[in-house]
Amino acid sequence: MKIKLPPTPPNPWKKIGTKKLYENPWMELYEDDVVRPDGSKGIYGKPVFGKSIATAVLRSDGKILLVGQWRYLLNMYTWEVPTGGCNKGENPLDTAKRELQEEAGVTGKRWTAIGKITIPHIIDEGNLFLVEEIEVGKQHQDDVEDIHLHWLPFKDAIQLVDDGVITGWLSQIMLLKVDRYLKSRNKT
Repeated sequence: MKIKLPPTPPNPWKKIGTKKLYENPWMELYEDDVVRPDGSKGIYGKPVFGKSIATAVLRSDGKILLVGQWRYLLNMYTWEVPTGGCNKGENPLDTAKRELQEEAGVTGKRWTAIGKITIPHIIDEGNLFLVEEIEVGKQHQDDVEDIHLHWLPFKDAIQLVDDGVITGWLSQIMLLKVDRYLKSRNKT
């Protein structure tokens, strides 16, 4: 059954101009001059990270891969699914394969697109992939990475989401979507 939503209203925002304030290899920061929905003029800050990926790596024994690392901006150690950003013009599946091999030393034979997500005003498109039929080799991390690998039963990863241990939005969404997908395949 297809769900019907009301028609999309016209966009009440008007962009008058934009200027780039900052750029590095991972993000750009813009400031737009706008007319707000109430008709007043203002500015709108817009960080842009482009396309990103998240990968759920599932072994044949039902264990999933989590990666642990210190996150500088949070000043905390986090457990996550492998994630990464697409280079400009790079296909998201190619990014997922590259990032997974670099971060975890993992390659896979069966890749399934699980969905896409956005974070309005920050992430243009997050692509979610499940990879199965895997081989584990040597990690080739970037200079800024110190990633540790941990395999655990998939149900335990879901419990870590429920317990608030896995707090990253992308990892939470990825794990919950994979849980629904696997249940639809009668695998969990």
